[in-house]
Amino acid sequence: MQSNLDTQAPIENKAKCEVQKIYVKEITCKVPQAPGFFVNSDFAKGKWEPTFSLEMHVKHQIVADNRHEVVLQATAHIKTKENITAFTLEVQQAGLFLFAEMTSEQIAQFVKTQCPAVLYPYLGRAISEASVQAGFPALLMPMPNIDQMTVQAEAGATSSLGKVAGNVNKELIQPGAVPVN
Repeated sequence: MQSNLDTQAPIENKAKCEVQKIYVKEITCKVPQAPGFFVNSDFAKGKWEPTFSLEMHVKHQIVADNRHEVVLQATAHIKTKENITAFTLEVQQAGLFLFAEMTSEQIAQFVKTQCPAVLYPYLGRAISEASVQAGFPALLMPMPNIDQMTVQAEAGATSSLGKVAGNVNKELIQPGAVPVN
């Protein structure tokens, strides 16, 4: 006797997520103590010990049909050991994603996890380039655990992916330590 499983055709999964466009939506850079910071601070003397904090959020909107804009928004603060702001960067890295043959639950999961993971390297590059344009060495972003941050965000019922903070690796942001591409 033949079972129903033997006679059924394989189930095809037609679900897909296609990246259609990746772009910087907005960049804001503030160096509130300039130009004095570049002349009179520990940074100017090559002796500074910066601290770093990063806060990320995900925004999402349906643009048309099955096209969704996902924006990974980050605010990075670099401060001196005296808690003086060296610079602040706010970047909105966006992507246009096409979802096909997916349920709303599947799309919501992609928007919270996979889309930010796709956008994060572009966000890191935008922050690195903006820090150089602000007169500082390139700021290299720490690699976050997007899945863990998403679980934390869901537990708090917010759109925040969380915060990362700590001391900056001196090789990452120190006068004269700009990586050569």
